[in-house]
Parts: sequence; structure tokens; C-alpha cells
Amino acid sequence: MTLVGMSQAEFDTVRRRPWEFHLFDCIAPWSLPEYANGFDVVTAIGCFGLAQDQVHYASAFSAAAVNLRQGSRSVGADWVRSAAFIKREGHDNSYVSGSLTKRCGAECGLSLLNCTYVKIQSDPYYDAVLVWAFSA
Repeated sequence: MTLVGMSQAEFDTVRRRPWEFHLFDCIAPWSLPEYANGFDVVTAIGCFGLAQDQVHYASAFSAAAVNLRQGSRSVGADWVRSAAFIKREGHDNSYVSGSLTKRCGAECGLSLLNCTYVKIQSDPYYDAVLVWAFSA
């Protein structure tokens, strides 16, 4: 239990809590009035990289950041499309990069925890995945 920084009993208590989640169009601004104090965690797995360009990518970060409670986390992963997939689908997200993601997080007042660009070999659809995490 060293990994999570709590005793087995504390961990078991957390696991028994009722969990709640919400789905949003994360590229556009969003909020829930009943969660005005923010969320503990906002995940964006395969989401922000769907933005049409860098400006909309930054807007997605901003929309998530304003919904985070102080001390909470945002975690995401953006798959970077291959040239063949871009040609087939028409959506070019080759703008996704570690420097863009780090800048977007910083501009929203988030603290970088991790940002790793991982190349994907021999995949017809994706050249890489960018995995990132920030704290509020």
C-alpha cells in the first residue's frame, strides 16, 4: 500500500465509496451547477486530440481546468494520427505535441505531473500517443 500512501483498511474504505462520473463534450466549455466546487479528477482519454486545431485543443484544456477542485488532477492521452489515417478521415491532429500540452496546462494554471510522447511502431492509424497528467 506504499504506492497509494495509505493503509489497507483506508484503501478498502475508498474502494467501497459510491463512484459517480459524467460524460461531456470536452472540446466545448462545460459545467454542472451542483459541482460548483469542482471535480476531484477530470480524465480526457482520447478526447482533446479530437479538437480541430491547437486553439480548440487549448480551449479543451481551459474547459477542464475551470472544473477542477484545488489539489485535484486531470489525466489524459491523445493519439496522434498517421498520415494515412489523416488522409482517410480528414482530421489532422499532428499539432499534438508535448510542448503544446505543457503550454496549455501552464496557461490554465495547472502544474505538470507528467507528459510523455510515446511513438507507436507499425500501426496504420496512429504514429504516437501523448500521455499527460496535471494537478490543479
